[in-house]
Amino acid sequence: MLKLIIVDDEKVIRETIKNLIDWKSIGIHVVGVCKDGLEAYDMIQDENPDIVMTDIKMPGIMGLELIEKAKAVNSDIEFIILSGYGEFNFAAQAMRNGVQHYLLKPCNEKDIISVISEVKDKCYQKRALKEQQDSLLYNFKKNVLRNTVTECLATPDMLDSLITAYEKFLDFSNTPYHLFHVFYLEEKDLLDFLKDLYAFETRCTPGICLSPVYVKNTLSLFFEDFQKNYDELNNFILSWQKNNVTALVAEQITYPNLRALLSDLLPKIARYDTIYTLNRFQMIPTYNYNALLHSVNSIAENLTSGDLHKHQLGSLETEKLLNPIEDIEFLKTMISSFLFQSPLASASQVTEFLVKMNSCTIPSKLKDYFYQELDAFFPKDIAVHHYKDFIQKTIQCVEENLSNPDLSLKWIVDNYLFMNVDYVSKQFVKETGLKFSNYLNKIRIERAKQQLLQKGSNKMYSIANEIGCGNNPQYFSQFFKKHTGMTPTAYVKKMNTTLQV
Repeated sequence: MLKLIIVDDEKVIRETIKNLIDWKSIGIHVVGVCKDGLEAYDMIQDENPDIVMTDIKMPGIMGLELIEKAKAVNSDIEFIILSGYGEFNFAAQAMRNGVQHYLLKPCNEKDIISVISEVKDKCYQKRALKEQQDSLLYNFKKNVLRNTVTECLATPDMLDSLITAYEKFLDFSNTPYHLFHVFYLEEKDLLDFLKDLYAFETRCTPGICLSPVYVKNTLSLFFEDFQKNYDELNNFILSWQKNNVTALVAEQITYPNLRALLSDLLPKIARYDTIYTLNRFQMIPTYNYNALLHSVNSIAENLTSGDLHKHQLGSLETEKLLNPIEDIEFLKTMISSFLFQSPLASASQVTEFLVKMNSCTIPSKLKDYFYQELDAFFPKDIAVHHYKDFIQKTIQCVEENLSNPDLSLKWIVDNYLFMNVDYVSKQFVKETGLKFSNYLNKIRIERAKQQLLQKGSNKMYSIANEIGCGNNPQYFSQFFKKHTGMTPTAYVKKMNTTLQV
């Protein structure tokens, strides 16, 4: 589901737009409404929206400046301009800067839905293309999805706890998913069908990350729902012919999120003796290894307990569990299960290991490599950290990049953490008690106060640059006043007076 922020300095307009439309029914989640550009900029950093619908003339930061600053934080945000008749020149200027959509006030429900529909298609096209271009991210997501399915099949009664372990890598709650069941597809025809399917995907639906699961004569394909019409894919399935196969049947189901899909799909396929997950044209069988996969959870508890004796016990249990396994694909699944149980591992750390692991074909070498890296994923002193590792890295990045005007949680995630930005945002609040934008503003204000007392208000160009307001003392002054209730000059004067007294 795409996220939307509405910005307008007139309360009646922003609230009317929010309440006029059943946003959920058209695949949009309104994450907030804002009364001015400063408030909107903070919310953009916290919520990482896909779409921002903004007034063009507002006090403080105007719409054009908001667009410019937000685009620096996240160039993928799509903007919709709200403008009156007398403001069309501003809207035209925004369009010259890349904004392609606007609504003329007053606008009705039909106008809004029409524009939103166009913007949605563009957002999903950009998302699909970006994932396709980022082959590492694409393959990583497929790896996580495949591992999730395999573990859930082994421990169907532990779906909620497994989701908790994987949610920092994958969104289980907010992104809708689409499922195709392909019936009457015999195993002897499966690989031929997949070859044609992937050729069709590359040609007609690039960027869709297909996750196939096969049980006796039935192939289940699920993927993120881009809110598109899938008639072409349906027609491809129904018209596929090879080896005299002409009787395929397709069934489509849309789910609000991945959790709902797994809750429905897994019980239906778990009754089969052999279930195949597929990595392109490689069939990976899942047998009755329930007990083995279930053991990973209890061993991981020892490894993450913070107790040295339990950690040593967990290391021995890990080797005892993995040593007998000679099926290289199942071994990789088991090791992946351990990796995703680590509370401190970042996506980049896991991804680097998975890339090396996937190139390994000898079970003994893979086990040795994993045992060598075990302490990196499960440190012995794991319990003494004040913050989780990726939260500590986020705080460190703020300190080191405070002067960067484009500094945001998304920027840190994209350049340092390589994790799910929504997960990091929620964990940041949980660990620090502050939204990221509030924390960033707090640090910037503290640094500004310190520099104002040292350098004085006549050095506002320098201070503005140092705390990330760019070469813009006017914006710095607005920012400082919003968060302290006084201008920088008034603050310096007050503090000097206080010190003299």
